[in-house]
Amino acid sequence: MFFSDVIGQEELKKSLVEAVDGGHMAHATIFLEEPGRGGLALAIALASYISCENKTEGDSCGHCKSCVKHAKLVHPDLHFVFPVNSNKSVSSDKKPVSDMFIDTWRELVLDDPYFTEQDFYSAIGIDNKSGLINVSEAQEILRKLSFKPMESEFKIMIIWLPEKMNGEAANKLLKLIEEPPAKTLFFMVCNSIDKMLPTILSRCRIVKVPPIAKGDLARRIEKQYGLSAEDAAAWAGISSGSMTVFKERWNEEHEQHGFKETVEELLDSSISGDLSRVIDIATGLSETGREQQKAFCRYLSGYLRRICLCGFGMPDLSGCLPSEMDAVRGYSAAFDRDSYEKIYALINESVSCIDSNVSGKLVFMDLCCRIYAMVRRNGK
Repeated sequence: MFFSDVIGQEELKKSLVEAVDGGHMAHATIFLEEPGRGGLALAIALASYISCENKTEGDSCGHCKSCVKHAKLVHPDLHFVFPVNSNKSVSSDKKPVSDMFIDTWRELVLDDPYFTEQDFYSAIGIDNKSGLINVSEAQEILRKLSFKPMESEFKIMIIWLPEKMNGEAANKLLKLIEEPPAKTLFFMVCNSIDKMLPTILSRCRIVKVPPIAKGDLARRIEKQYGLSAEDAAAWAGISSGSMTVFKERWNEEHEQHGFKETVEELLDSSISGDLSRVIDIATGLSETGREQQKAFCRYLSGYLRRICLCGFGMPDLSGCLPSEMDAVRGYSAAFDRDSYEKIYALINESVSCIDSNVSGKLVFMDLCCRIYAMVRRNGK
């Protein structure tokens, strides 16, 4: 994977290339992003560029021995760590680590590096569990980085979602970053920096990955999905500079994974006063996996944002699809101005509870019933 494979981000690519060419690379870099902006793709492209034997202007050559191996993600000096858990083939007593799932990881990254956390968990068969980077993984990192580089000048460790480390693993990583082995670089792709140890953050260069420019995203959508330039531009306009957001909205429109129907049923039941149905919806949501539960919360938050903006007379900023505009406008009467802030806080609290392994039934019973009460109160 090369910089040319990364969607947009031209200024950031240029900055990274200049850092490498000028010998100013930090030994530990965190790519901080909202999902889908290209942090993982940038980290892999940067690793390839650093190891390339015949760098072209602004990118790897793509032909040298190093580039050929990097293109397949099999270079001996390139290592990956990502959150995992036990599945049908890997029992929990084996203390799962990334290498047990590396073939699936490579397939997924090579197919499309703009995948979601849930996409990965589905691919490795842990839909109903959250991934974790545990102390066994940290020990593997120590072991791998204790050797000298085999073919390149640097060993490169890419850690995807380092915020998924438990406390013991994070402390071991901290010691390694404080006293890194010679010729070692860490690239971490992070979505939730507030969940990382401040002491780790203080020892890393933090690179904020901005939203993908609308034009760059539209061109990729047009090419990858076979849309007209006009339609691709419209989709890019409602995707918040994220390939992940685009895919989620595309799937909602074309694959109907059920979130839209569930949210609308929750709102309809609340408006009509059908508390029994609201409780059934909460129960159904509680029976899904944790990552699916968090994905639903993200969708609910986005749907309410669209209702809010349409209700305030800003439909052009709402990101509504034409097919949902009438429904979204209809729901705006169920909420007053103060309701949105309260609901967003409820949703964020729910996600935090899910991350903390609070019972899904308690989380969604509370969330759905409080939305019901808010809608009923506004209806009066």
